[in-house]
Amino acid sequence: MKKLQVGIIEDEFLARETLQAFLLRHCENVEVIFMASELESGVAAIKKHQPDAVFLDIEMPGQSGMEIRELLGDMPAPHIIFTTAYANYAVDAFGLEALDYLLKPIDIAKLRRAVARIEEQKTKTPEKLSIPCSNGQRMIEPSTIEFLEAEGSYTNVNLCDGTNILVSRKLGDIEEQLSAKNFLRVHRSYLVNLDQIQSIVRGTNTSLRMKSGADVPVARNQKEALKRLFPK
Repeated sequence: MKKLQVGIIEDEFLARETLQAFLLRHCENVEVIFMASELESGVAAIKKHQPDAVFLDIEMPGQSGMEIRELLGDMPAPHIIFTTAYANYAVDAFGLEALDYLLKPIDIAKLRRAVARIEEQKTKTPEKLSIPCSNGQRMIEPSTIEFLEAEGSYTNVNLCDGTNILVSRKLGDIEEQLSAKNFLRVHRSYLVNLDQIQSIVRGTNTSLRMKSGADVPVARNQKEALKRLFPK
């Protein structure tokens, strides 16, 4: 199983290093992919690395970890675990939908519990697909997607209403999010919404006729998968 990718935003060097050491020593399913000493650089790191979760201090010089959602703008926030020496922020933290709230010095058992919560949330299928656009992130209901087509390091998302969105993510990355949403990889370059298939055009080169009228090629090694899904 792929490790959980997390970041740490903490202004105190010792607290930052201690938390990283705790995670590496006691949480084998976690990979720390960045550490930041203040909120601004931490937010930049979140936008760059898109971690599963962030361990975030609240009181930092000139800033508060409570500002993170405002600074992230329209971008979906990772799961937040606040780490602080002050218990009085708990109500506000959970008001921001924090996944957990750890008091310093951090208890190992509670740290493991927080990591378990991250893992539990990650296994849940997201209701909407988040895709990067020129002005931030766009949330798309999977049922509104007809099919997706790979274009090198990009993916062309074809919606049922006829619009197309070119996103800077590989098709394989998006496929991971849609694998439980009635989508099938029928070709190296195509991922289709099974509910949007109008008919299967069989012959030397099998293809799918989508409800929009578009034709999607089917790779030879995927013909059997289609037969199982559509035996008639």
